[in-house]
Formats: sequence, structure tokens, C-alpha cells
Amino acid sequence: MSQPKDRFLSLDVFRGLIVGFMIIVNMPGNPETTVPALTFANWNSFTPADLIYPAYIFCVGIGLFFSLKEWQEMHSKGRVFLIILRRSILMFLIGLLINWFPFFQIDLESGEKIFTPFSQVRIWGFLQRLGVLYFITSCLLLFTNLRVTLALGVLFLVGYWPVLYFGGKFPNPYSIRHNLVLHIDKLMIGTDHLDQSPIVPFEEFGFLSTFPAFANIIAGFLTARIIFKKKITYETLTLILISGFMLMSLAYIWNNVLPVNRKLWTSSFAVESIGLCLSILAIIIYVVDKIHYTKEANFFRVFGRNPLVAYILSMTMTIPLQLIEVEPGLSISNWLYINVFSYASAYIGSFLQAALFMFIIWLICRLLDRKGDYLTL
Repeated sequence: MSQPKDRFLSLDVFRGLIVGFMIIVNMPGNPETTVPALTFANWNSFTPADLIYPAYIFCVGIGLFFSLKEWQEMHSKGRVFLIILRRSILMFLIGLLINWFPFFQIDLESGEKIFTPFSQVRIWGFLQRLGVLYFITSCLLLFTNLRVTLALGVLFLVGYWPVLYFGGKFPNPYSIRHNLVLHIDKLMIGTDHLDQSPIVPFEEFGFLSTFPAFANIIAGFLTARIIFKKKITYETLTLILISGFMLMSLAYIWNNVLPVNRKLWTSSFAVESIGLCLSILAIIIYVVDKIHYTKEANFFRVFGRNPLVAYILSMTMTIPLQLIEVEPGLSISNWLYINVFSYASAYIGSFLQAALFMFIIWLICRLLDRKGDYLTL
């Protein structure tokens, strides 16, 4: 645990806004009575919740610019590579442990707890994808240059479209059962290591769909570079905002032939999410750095300075809340919803319970922030 050097407040606020929203989405009181905006799209389409993961990757790209700049000034390339390797491996392993947690499952016949063997553990996940993207992007920027990295980002983004189309099974190459992403993950790690979704085992953070996500982290890096070089001026904000609107317009057109789909991380989805990130970031920079609404932004800054802690807490808290029973057949989460929050109406109660858990996690992050402790790997 160490204290990161200050970069710019807007990044912490943007990142904190995403983390807070992620907790609200992932920890509802009742998933069946959650407003559509706080749920992920089932397949094709885009909801506000679908922005969470690409926005987090975008933020990592922003942070990567400042980290690499600092490391290259202080260390040799070999030393920087070891730092990158260590961080990437830790991200992957933490994600894997979160998937494995709580390391046991309930036997349906006996009701007893049995150890979950590694053969049944989900391999991929968000932190695993983040670790892979972090490693590839950092190494490319370290050993080549930005031009090569950008070229590969565009190649992955554009090339993913025909690969997904021709690699899937006709006449529905983008369907949940017949897409190439699922087929490759089955070949690489087997069905038992995929996310066991109700319709069909499918990994939304799979191997192939990681390639177009490369564009999200590069977009964050490039945005930070532009802000660093041009400073926070109205000209810079206009450039970022216009770029965001142009990318969202491109995604809207592209959606007619390549559906916007978070689980496949289609190229149109990547472009739309980047456009939204740019637009939201420009607005936050204006509010925080130009008209100085800093006090109002401090709530989200707490999450933004310790995003990994908030993410790990939100993912690990959910499981015991669902497993530990207050009464036979009634978990802590269900008991709270039925006995406390459902009186506020089904949808509002579900939201208020999620808000309570978000506030608990915020208090933990606030305590760490006051002590100067930050989990940066």
C-alpha cells in the first residue's frame, strides 16, 4: 500500500464516478426489480451500465501515461518491464482469486459445503482482461513507440469485425451460441472454465474479445498525452468533446452492420464507449478544473484514489451477502431487501440497498485515504 502521486483531480473524479456506479449496478437489493439503466444489456444494445468496464479500462490508459513517463525518467527499460510484468501478473491473479472465492460451493443434494476444484474455476474476468491489456500496451509503448501502438489499436479494432463475422456460424455469426469468441474460448480453456450463464456458458471477458478492448486503453493513454501537452484549456476540452461526439456518431452508423454488443466487445461497442468516455471526461474537467466545483466532487475522488480496493470489496462482499443466511433460505442481502428496503417500493428499495453498500465501501476507502494508504500493486 503506497500513496500515488497526484496527477489531476478530474481523473480521480471520473474514475470514482465509474467505480461508484459499478457498485450500484453490481450490488442491487433485488436484481429482478432494478431499473433498466442499472442493468447490463442482455446481448445487442447499450445501457449506461455497459459503460462501466470500458470506462475503467479507459481510466487505466490515462493513468498508464503518467506512470510510464515517471518510470522511464527513474529506471532503465529492464526495470520498467519488471514493474509492468509484476503489476500485470498481480491483476490477473487477483481476478482469478475473486472468481474462485469463497473457494467452496453448496452441494445441492446434501446441502454441505464442498471445496471448489480449480477445474471448475472461471479463468477469465475483468481484472484478468485488464492485466493482459496493461501488459501488452505498456510493453508496446516501452519497446516501440506510440505510432506503432496506435496502428495496432486501429488494426485490432477494424480487423476484429471481419474476423468475428466470417469466424462465426452463419446465418447468425453474432449470436450468443454461434459466435467465434465462444468457440475460441471453448478450444482454449474448455466449457467448465467459462462463466456459467443461464443461457449458455459464455465468457464476456474472453480471449478474442480482448483485442478490440485494446482500443479503449490506448484511447485513455492518448487522451492523457493530449491533456499533458496542450494543458487544460478550452481548446483542449473542445477537441476532446468533438472527438467524443464524432466517435459516438460513427458507432451509431456502424451499429447498422455490426451490432453494439458489450459481451462480444464489438468494434462498434468499443468506439461508442470511447466516445462516451471522452465526452464525460471533458464535462468533468470543465466542472472540476475550470469552474472549480471541487468540494462537490470530493465524494467520487475517494473512490477514484483507491479504485482497486473498491472493486475488490464490491466483488467479494456480494458473495457472503448472498451465502450467509439470517434465516433458513434467507440470505443477508435478501433479508435486508425484504425487511428494510422493500418498504420504499420495489425499484427504489433495490437502489437504496445498493447505495447503502456503496456508502459502506466508500467509508472504507475514505479511511484508507485519510491514512494515505492506496492499493496500487
